[in-house]
Amino acid sequence: MSYLLYCITNLTDKSHPQTMTGVSGEPVQLVVEKKLCIAMSKVNHTVLKHSLADVLSFQRVVESFHAQETIIPMRYGGIVEDAAHAKRVLASNRTAATYMIPIQIRNMFVQSSSP
Repeated sequence: MSYLLYCITNLTDKSHPQTMTGVSGEPVQLVVEKKLCIAMSKVNHTVLKHSLADVLSFQRVVESFHAQETIIPMRYGGIVEDAAHAKRVLASNRTAATYMIPIQIRNMFVQSSSP
């Protein structure tokens, strides 16, 4: 079984919307690596569809996390083998991810204040 990636965010008390389901009705779970977390759910990547229902489910999960805090969204179809692989992704991209999340917050305020 593989895992579909939704987004990366900082770990906070509001990081995980309660009992959220993702693509194919699978529960969304967080994998944490040193205060960064990645949202993912189980998926059979050999039958991962690009149906409207699946894409809308993916979008709903990403938007739900984004409504709570700043995220780095993943593209639809990003797959890892297991939780250990997800932790390696976070660890190898830690510097960029921890730098990008605050930048996204600053850019949001700059953009919203322009006429």
